[in-house]
This record gives sequence, C-alpha cells and structure tokens, in this order.
Amino acid sequence: MRKAPWHALPYLAGFLLPPHVVGCISEGSWWTFMPVVTVFVAVPIVDALSGTSDEARPPADVDANFWFRIVTWAWVPVQLGLLLRVLTMATTGRLSPLEIAGATVSMGVTSGALGITFVHELVHRSGRFERALGEIVLASVSYAHFAIEQCMDITGTSVRRWIRRRRGSARVFIAFCRERCQAA
Repeated sequence: MRKAPWHALPYLAGFLLPPHVVGCISEGSWWTFMPVVTVFVAVPIVDALSGTSDEARPPADVDANFWFRIVTWAWVPVQLGLLLRVLTMATTGRLSPLEIAGATVSMGVTSGALGITFVHELVHRSGRFERALGEIVLASVSYAHFAIEQCMDITGTSVRRWIRRRRGSARVFIAFCRERCQAA
C-alpha cells in the first residue's frame, strides 16, 4: 500500500489550471481562451510525448492514501474560489463580450475537465463528509444529479430494474435514491 505523500503529488498538477485561468482572464483579449487551448491542445501533446508507464496508473488502493484524499478535498475550495473570482471579473464591466465568452468557456472547461474528475472521486467515497464535498461542487456547476447517478452506480443496482421489480413511481424512485445513497 502506497501511503507516502509523494504518491499524491501527480494529482496536484490539476491545481495549475485555476491560476492559469485567472491570469489569462486578467490579461484579456484572446488570452481568455488560452486555458481551453491548454486543456485540449497542450496537455494532450505533453501526454503523448511523455509516453506510457505502468507506474503512472493509480494503484487500486489509492483511496487508502490519506494524502490523495487531502488533494481531492482541496479541490472544493479551489473550484468555488475560482468560480467566485471569474464571476467577479466578468461582472466588473471591464471585459468585452468576447472576453466574457472566453472566461465562461475557460471556467466551464476547468470545472468540467478537472472538477468533475475530482468530484467523481469524492462521490464514490463511503463517508458523508466526502460525498457532501462532491455534492457542493456539483451544485456549483448545476450538475447535482451526477451524485445520484454515481451513487446508483456504486451499489450496482440499476434504477430501472429496481423500479420495475417494485412496479414503482416517482415516490419509489426517491425512496430508491435515499436508500442507496445512505447505504453507500
């Protein structure tokens, strides 16, 4: 079991994007779109050039590494802070419509490409604290139902099959969600 702090260091790479987003929006003009280029062009190029390694794959017991858990917890205030900062910058009146579009897309890519990855780890945890952290971030991007989908996935029970067995309705679906999410 790899529990040393340096085994969690690669997961900190995602924390480089939020300051990049803020810096590019501050710069203005076409720079507001640069985080999108970074995520969809620069990162895949670096990834392809770096090759593959079995060492790069996360071990099955990564959840047992306390430092990995700290990294996933730390994403929550980072994303919420970034969202607040981008909204503040967009509402000052100093950005043109094109710059606001760039800021919006850059924030969306950051919360979609990185945020959902961190949240995915959080909502799969059995502890209420970690699932609550994941749900907070999901609510900030209006995707709170992702937690329910993931919760159903962890239990291995298909909601359609569960409802079909009970010949249910919406009340049965809500009961299913409560039962499965509390059991997880």
